Amino acid sequence: MRTTHVLLAAAFVAATAAVPARAHAQGIPHFSIEGAGVYVNPEGTDFEGIDGSFGFEAQARLSLGMLSLGAGYQRSVHEVQGFSNDMRVNGFFAEPRLNIPLPGPFKPYILGRVTRTSENMDVDDPIIGTGDLETHGWAFGAGAGFMLHLAPMVAINLSAEYNHLSLDDFQLDGSTMDDTNSSGQNLALRAGLSIGLGH
Repeated sequence: MRTTHVLLAAAFVAATAAVPARAHAQGIPHFSIEGAGVYVNPEGTDFEGIDGSFGFEAQARLSLGMLSLGAGYQRSVHEVQGFSNDMRVNGFFAEPRLNIPLPGPFKPYILGRVTRTSENMDVDDPIIGTGDLETHGWAFGAGAGFMLHLAPMVAINLSAEYNHLSLDDFQLDGSTMDDTNSSGQNLALRAGLSIGLGH
């Protein structure tokens, strides 16, 4: 039994040590930071009148072989038909990726994303009222992308992702507006740069 435990421990240590080696061989850094421009297009009946718009995002990532985990922040600003002020959309997200190992500089991946999102804008409307209009909710999405390495630690990163959003009732200056919850989808397209920080 003792011998079995020793063998299992040795196998675990060997497997753990092999992860950095595989990641290194695939050209995937252990740690990286990413910045990207993003185009977000809301879809669905509840989001009619909200225009697609550009924004940005930033995230930090940890790679463990074929799997990598990221967390970051995204922001976009959208025109809303019938209102003079724009809607600000902010989100903090977690994004796991499954990297597909291929030889050469082209590295495709599949992604998932969970986002805690908020939307707010200043309103001065005879029906809604005057003040800060705000709502919060969750978005769940999936997509795919690829990195094109320009150097071992620098890559262009392109991705597309489709999300489902569920938002709570709006609040106007902290007062809940009943029956104003909403749901829908959005398409997000991203183009940016990934910089590795070391193996």
